[in-house]
Amino acid sequence: MITPVEIQNKEFSKSAFGYNKNEVDEFLGIIESEYDALYKENIALNDKINMLRDAIKEYKSMEAALQSTIMTAQNVATELETTAKLKAETIIKEAENKAADIIINAKKEVSDIINRKEVLAQEYDIYKIKIKNTVEEQLKIINEI
Repeated sequence: MITPVEIQNKEFSKSAFGYNKNEVDEFLGIIESEYDALYKENIALNDKINMLRDAIKEYKSMEAALQSTIMTAQNVATELETTAKLKAETIIKEAENKAADIIINAKKEVSDIINRKEVLAQEYDIYKIKIKNTVEEQLKIINEI
């Protein structure tokens, strides 16, 4: 791209029947002035474009980081939920197993107590018969005297 300085320094060859030097110089001055303004505006716009590109890159980087953070948070939440469900299931199973063990032990204790009661009842009946027989024998001896 041609610069305003190049326009300003441009020299034309002269001929006998050439253009009016004052008109050419005046026109080149107008062109130089307008081109200088456009050139500076173009530089400013290119700077702004570069700045906006950098900002877009930064925002895209931030967006990617945020998306990554969101995905990580979602994964952690899912993992925590799964872990909590598994832990709850484990606790419930353990509680059910303990309850079943308590019921089994209680039933065994009841059965043992019933068996012991029956044994004691049988022993009581045997002891009662022995005492009765002993008393009868003692009465028989007393009656014989």
